[in-house]
Amino acid sequence: MKQRSDGLVSRLPADPHQRQLIDEFARRQDLLQEALTGRPTPPLPGDILAIPLARARPLFWTVLIERPEVKRYLVVPADTSPLLGSTDLAISAQALCGPLVLRLGARRWWPARCFADCERVGLLEDWHISRAQGTLMQLLKGTLAVMPWQQETDLDPAYQGWMDGIGEIITAVELGWDHDAR
Repeated sequence: MKQRSDGLVSRLPADPHQRQLIDEFARRQDLLQEALTGRPTPPLPGDILAIPLARARPLFWTVLIERPEVKRYLVVPADTSPLLGSTDLAISAQALCGPLVLRLGARRWWPARCFADCERVGLLEDWHISRAQGTLMQLLKGTLAVMPWQQETDLDPAYQGWMDGIGEIITAVELGWDHDAR
């Protein structure tokens, strides 16, 4: 903290690099707020949602595709773990809500009722949505190029544990809305 000429204490760091990071964070928060303002009720493609679960690790859900004729939404878990396996897609730190990893291999088609208690916490820009949809299509066709280091990550016990945890959260969400439907 630094004493200002008017006698008040500035809480901005003196380090210009730290100030630049703070300014960038504030700029991105303003852009995100602007993008979310007036957006219709979720879920919509590009929405990054938080579904409240007791005792669950931080995990988000990104809507990639909407199928209104069957009232289903293709969602993929998303998180900030640096572990990137062969069915994952990294969203860069330059993205509005980046960095983020989309777990395309854990995709699910969910009904609208699954999102009743969710909160929209972010938004993927259109080009990231298109990239994720294209990568998912390659994955489904079996034509996705996989790097050797991604295959090594798939075998890493830490990655396997992380993905097992995501599977448990998916099960908890799906059991929750199945139970609510009864």
